[in-house]
Amino acid sequence: MLTQTTGIILLEEKQPVTLYKQTQVTHIMPPTADATWQFERLVLDPQSDWQFSVTANSTLWILPFIGDVVVEISGEKYPVEEDHVWQQGCTAEQLIRLHNAYTEEAIQCYVLIGEGCSDHKRTIQNLDFSTQKNQLIALHTQAKVWIGQYQGRAEDTYQLQETNKQVWVYVLQGVFEVQNRLLHAQDALYLWDLEAVEFEALSQDAMVLLIDC
Repeated sequence: MLTQTTGIILLEEKQPVTLYKQTQVTHIMPPTADATWQFERLVLDPQSDWQFSVTANSTLWILPFIGDVVVEISGEKYPVEEDHVWQQGCTAEQLIRLHNAYTEEAIQCYVLIGEGCSDHKRTIQNLDFSTQKNQLIALHTQAKVWIGQYQGRAEDTYQLQETNKQVWVYVLQGVFEVQNRLLHAQDALYLWDLEAVEFEALSQDAMVLLIDC
């Protein structure tokens, strides 16, 4: 029988949101003074930009979820399509600009920043879920970031790489049961003092993001 573990659920409607003129920012993992991770969901209006900087040497991931996004860094522009993840090591105070090139449609993308796991190699990873269903795909094995798409009733277990560490679980799409907790799309779960995470998809093509921190 699965033992109930210590954790906190952050329902989508309870996550803090900041509204700007052309951008909505949902702070899934809000930045704090001692935080080494930052995770946000952005909604950019048509033909709008969003600019931000990292506070320390970090690895940055950009995941377009609805629509494509253009990433601009160091004067270079990189179009990133849906079902792809853009990864770049960044130095402290480096500026990054995201652009929605659509003239009539808003886009939605995720920004994940991991401090202290800087890898300056730039990659754009194709998330080919058609050949990798019902399993976690590594976005960065050193930083321990994973994503997966699961069919209904598919189960999986993630073994933490360090015993009794913390893990964030975020549902990108669909419904999951994670450690006996029901999570819907855009809900997050923070767990600690555990060795493994067990989860089951309760809908078709459910997608989950996992951060072993």
